[in-house]
Amino acid sequence: MDHPFDLNPSRNQAGTLYHPASGRRLTIETQAPCLVIYSANCVDDSVQFDGKSMIQHNGLALEAQALPDAIHSSQQSDVILKAGQIFTSRTVYFADVKATL
Repeated sequence: MDHPFDLNPSRNQAGTLYHPASGRRLTIETQAPCLVIYSANCVDDSVQFDGKSMIQHNGLALEAQALPDAIHSSQQSDVILKAGQIFTSRTVYFADVKATL
């Protein structure tokens, strides 16, 4: 997977990942207009994890950003940063364990 999700601008919460067996949960809040989910489609054996070569789909990236093609849309003015211009955006990742009953 390498897919951008256009977020609802009236909500800060971009999404939640949840593992029912362990109760682990990751919640993402962002001011960014898009969340890209990438599942390590294109990795090679030069990438190491825990002493082993990374394999396809062995990782997950959650990238808060502008839409990948924003330069060609109405968001164009939001993705061009001119010299001296300051850009700020906030993204927060909350990790917790949901109690299981």
